[in-house]
Parts: sequence; structure tokens; C-alpha cells
Amino acid sequence: MVQTQFASRSLSARFRSLITPVLAPCLGLAVLALSSPAQAQIRMVSPNGLAYVETQAVAQNGGFTAIGSYADGFDADGNGATDDYRGAVYLYEWGNLRLNFVPQGPEFAFANLGRTVSISSTWLAATAPQYNITAGAGTVGAVLLSKKVGGSFGPLSYVVKDSRILANAAMPIAVSDTQLVIGSQNGANAGAVFVFTYDAARNNWGTPVILTPSDGHVGDGFGSSVSIDGSRIVVGAPQQDDNLNDSLAAKGRVYVFDRSGTQWQQTFAYTALDATPGALYGSKVDVHGSRLIVSAPLAAGIGLVQILERDATTWRSRYVDYRSAMSVAIYGDKAVAGLAEYPNPGRSANRLRTYRLNGSTWSAYGGMVSKTADDYLGEVVDIHSDQVAASVRGFDYNGRNNVGAAYLENFWATSAGL
Repeated sequence: MVQTQFASRSLSARFRSLITPVLAPCLGLAVLALSSPAQAQIRMVSPNGLAYVETQAVAQNGGFTAIGSYADGFDADGNGATDDYRGAVYLYEWGNLRLNFVPQGPEFAFANLGRTVSISSTWLAATAPQYNITAGAGTVGAVLLSKKVGGSFGPLSYVVKDSRILANAAMPIAVSDTQLVIGSQNGANAGAVFVFTYDAARNNWGTPVILTPSDGHVGDGFGSSVSIDGSRIVVGAPQQDDNLNDSLAAKGRVYVFDRSGTQWQQTFAYTALDATPGALYGSKVDVHGSRLIVSAPLAAGIGLVQILERDATTWRSRYVDYRSAMSVAIYGDKAVAGLAEYPNPGRSANRLRTYRLNGSTWSAYGGMVSKTADDYLGEVVDIHSDQVAASVRGFDYNGRNNVGAAYLENFWATSAGL
């Protein structure tokens, strides 16, 4: 059963209470020297300044950068750290803080708002995977959204939830100007993806279409990663095993769905030839037009990042980089990966690597390495036009540990390799 609340025409008192006043100055705007000769970057620090909130989710579109900080909240005892993990969402426009949203209602206690974020030219969306249905009794995965009006995003006044979407710490989402995509990688089955369409006449998100794979098995993790661009959705299933009798670990798989009218049809399913057992192929995906980027962080023990392109008949592999990536993103002729140090579990992502298409050939282009080993740079990345956004959840600020930040960077004025 779909349960959707709407409040964009006139905010209820409850949603007015969710808005923390925007800080007029940009608290975290700074220029940071890099270890490679890339352009000067915008650094956006978690504006509430609390320790150990570990800002991790980022997304950006047209100069707007959305940052989710799921461990943020209220510091009731004054010790400089959050106490209730209700989460927060911050929105910057070219480094200037426009929205500092920390929900206040009891239903948001420990809701982890901002675990993942997504932004289009019309919508800002953030997950609250532990949203309290009845202010403390029972949880369900929910998504909060803000609609851009007059060039600005306001409070996250739309709440979309469905009882079939389980509360889940990951809960990947992707939003376009008309669709909201929510992954639900339920371990009891293959997983599913819920696609909501915005009905402008009724000002609501309606009843979702549910996408499932044609060759799904229990535990595939279908919906572990999702991406949308126009009438195309890509879904990762990193635990998919195409042979149920195979004693080896699953390789993973990626699925493409294209919309025709109001119907979504699976048009492609693919596992890279280099995806060895346990590769987690499809761990992260991103699509833009006829180009798709996929990560398999444990392929052959070293990982791989793959770029595919759609020709007149099918999708074909165009480039493979044998690197382990925790995140990937693509836009036009540019792509980026947040690299990991797999399979060593004691180390994390701390580097960015960029790619560019030159004629008909993709190649590594540039990147950066964080100056501080425990910054966790690049666990989440996004790209729009020339701008790369990257999370830096271990960033220390103003004497507090792991306040978290995000970098906004244009790499394309340099040909520096990494």
C-alpha cells in the first residue's frame, strides 16, 4: 500500500517546524591545495559543525550540491556531538549555503535523513531509511523531497513511502524531473525497484511501478544501486548469480530498463567478462544518455570500472580500468570514480580518478589524492557538466573530528594523470 503525504501548496505546522534557519554565510567555503594540479576547489563543510556526523552522501546538478549527513541531529547534552541521529540535508549553490534542513518532528528521531541524496533540475530528494511511522513505533524507508520553485529549493516537504520498501541503511535513490527511483534489495527475494511518477495536476507522486529482473534469484541484491536519465533506468544487482548450481560466489549483473509510453521494459542485462566470482559487478552504476559506468570493486581481487555505450543495436564495452571503486559517475564525455583500497578491509577510498572520451577512445584523465589518510575522500561521487562532487566524511573542522565535508571540483582544465 502506498502512503504518500504532500505539503507543497501550503506547509503544515509540522513541516514548518522541520526547517532550521539557513545560515546566511557559507560556513564551509574554502580553497584547498591539491596533491595534483587540478583546479581550485570549493569545500563545503557540514554547517552544523558537530563531531562524528561524517557527511557522506553527495549529489549535484547545475551548480546545486546536495549533501546528506545521516548521523547529524541535535546536541542535547552540549558535548559537540549529535544525540539522536535524525540526520540532515544541506544544499549549496556554487558553495553558498542555501538550505540547512534538520527535521524536528518525533517521527524523525534516529531516522538517518540524508543517508543517500539525489538532485535534478526540479527535485531534491533524500532518504530517511529509519523513518518512524508512528513517532517511535515501527520504521519504514521514506524519501523526502523538495521541489524547485522560482529557481530555489525550499524545505523537504514531500514524503514518499511505501510499506513494501523495507527500512534499509543503503536505500539507493535517483530522481529526475518526473520520476523518483527507489531501490529495495530485499534479501528474501531478488530485490525490486520502485518507480514513482510525479503527477503535476494532483501534485503527488502516485502509485509506483515495480521493476524486477527477468532472471532474478533470491539474494541477488537487485536494486543495490540505481540511476535514471530521462526515460532510461539502470539497476545494479551485485549478488546476482546466473548459475544457481555454481559453487563459486556470485559475479553480479547490471540491468537497463527503457520507458515506452507509460511502460518500463527491461532491454539489457549484462555481466562483464572480467567479472570474476565475488566481483560485485553492479555495486555502483550511473547512466547518462547512451553511456553507462559500472563498478565491480572485488573483480579478480583488484576491481574494475567499466564504461559501456549504446550503439544502434545493443550496449558494448568501451573501456575497462582495473581499479576498485566505491562510487562512479558519468556525464557526457566525462566520468569519475571514487577509488577504494579493496580487498584490504582496513583501508578506504581516498582518491578520485577521472576519465574522458577523446574521439572514440576513453582514457584516464586526472584526479586527486586526499592529503589526509583518514578523510575517506570519494566514497560517494557525482558529476554534472564539468563539475565533480565528492564526499569527504572524515574531514575534521574547527577542532572537531569527522565533521564531514564535500568537495566541488572541475578537473577538466588539466591533463594531469593519476
